[in-house]
Amino acid sequence: MNTPRTLLIGFSVTLGTLTLAASASMAAPRSVVFNGNTYYVVNGNDPKMDTGDEVCASVGKVFDSYKSINTNAICKLLHPNARELTSVNGSKAGFYCNGAPQQGIACAPNKNTCQVCPACNLNEAAAGNSAIGQHFAEMYVWCRVKGAAASSSKKANTYGPLPMPKSASKASVRRIVTRSSAARSSAPSRNSITCTFSQQPLKKVTCGAYKAADTYCALVMQSTYAKSILCQDIGKVVCSIPCTAPGIQNFRQCAFGGVKSGSCPAPAASSKPALKRVGQTCQHGGECNTSYCVGVPDYYKGMQYFCSCSQWKYDTSCGK
Repeated sequence: MNTPRTLLIGFSVTLGTLTLAASASMAAPRSVVFNGNTYYVVNGNDPKMDTGDEVCASVGKVFDSYKSINTNAICKLLHPNARELTSVNGSKAGFYCNGAPQQGIACAPNKNTCQVCPACNLNEAAAGNSAIGQHFAEMYVWCRVKGAAASSSKKANTYGPLPMPKSASKASVRRIVTRSSAARSSAPSRNSITCTFSQQPLKKVTCGAYKAADTYCALVMQSTYAKSILCQDIGKVVCSIPCTAPGIQNFRQCAFGGVKSGSCPAPAASSKPALKRVGQTCQHGGECNTSYCVGVPDYYKGMQYFCSCSQWKYDTSCGK
């Protein structure tokens, strides 16, 4: 009589384990109600919940838009002890940072912070199929019931990308953009420096998102002259700066493990411009004697760029 009882108990424990595992795998994303609307957390550290599309689908809805524009309010409801920060990097949709494993300038050095960058583009928040894990720990999305009309703010979105044509799906747009990028980049120019980044195991940019690849290249190469010459969602991203860009001779290495290739001829000694000191205007870090050129928002002039002692913020304390 003891043997059947032992087998029954073992089966019961196993069944319970399977039930718990199944429940954990189907766990709904965190959410918060703000101003009468429910916002869901897009988790940059969960590959199954790191896009707006995935999060909304998990609750039986469809992506509408990132609604936390120019505010930290939603982040603070979820992280009441977090420090608030208005940044010059990141996204104008509010986001949460907690240091590593995020690699972006906004998040990598900042733990437990609710941030927003009013002067930035939406970047990864521009579309529901963009993975946020490269730069942000959390963002906050609004989902709508399937079949319901899209919100008016999404139809008249002045914060980021141009509206997608009704006849085109996200997948078709991604294919079009990828082909276009590849077409202009059959081979790196001999008169440029390139940085090549792998999209695996961590995806760095969604090629189909509006100007996402060019924005990523400008960020990682710290130059407004940097452009994407190749972008593959499963493959690599190749960024390039022409040799005619000011300060290109001071470009030493690619950030975030990128592989550098190409070189530029040294200019004549008489034509080489002097490096700029901290506080002077710049277009990229190669113009500065500190190698750091950071953006500073100006109410009247928009984003202005200056040589800085720090790559994370505008700092003139070193006096170089």
